[in-house]
Amino acid sequence: MPTSAGRRSRTARRCASASSTSRGSSFRQTGGRGQYGHVVLHMEPGEAGTGFVFEDNIVGGTIPREYINPIEAGVKEALENGVLAG
Repeated sequence: MPTSAGRRSRTARRCASASSTSRGSSFRQTGGRGQYGHVVLHMEPGEAGTGFVFEDNIVGGTIPREYINPIEAGVKEALENGVLAG
């Protein structure tokens, strides 16, 4: 069976073709009140060439502002590197 182990001729890229919503929760009890986090991530395809757009839709302002930038950075990293699977 012949095989080819050379370099790919083009990079396989994927883009969102439909809207998607994902929810996640985190609970951490460290004594006292503990910590709770709930995230709703909504993704939808944008116009061609617009790239990544991050919108902060936090209601009530109970999340410290210093947490928002790491969340955005994590989403960007996942978009660039893909998901962990397997």
